[in-house]
Amino acid sequence: YTHTHAAMPAAASPSPPPQPSRSSSSNAAANLAIGPVIQMAEAASLGMPFEVWKTRMGRHRNETTLEAFRKVYASGGPRAFWAGTSAKMVESASKGAILMAAKESLNDSLLAAGASPT
Repeated sequence: YTHTHAAMPAAASPSPPPQPSRSSSSNAAANLAIGPVIQMAEAASLGMPFEVWKTRMGRHRNETTLEAFRKVYASGGPRAFWAGTSAKMVESASKGAILMAAKESLNDSLLAAGASPT
């Protein structure tokens, strides 16, 4: 009698669900700093000119898109497109911190529930 079947490999044990990374206070602080920086960079670069232009178009509905652009420019040159930047930075910083904290909290909760990190 010859043994013709190969030995069955041992069944792989299921891997435990991924655990959320326990954010230290330094990671939490870094996350709260990253969000505002990203939001403020976006607002200070392209966000503000479009916001000012859009606001002008909303307030003066009889103007065409190009007329609104020209009138913003005529009111103070290129700098006119960044009018109100200081108030926008306060808004962007608070919004960025809230969004980043919410994203990290949601991510940690999903990982703890067994969701795949990818």
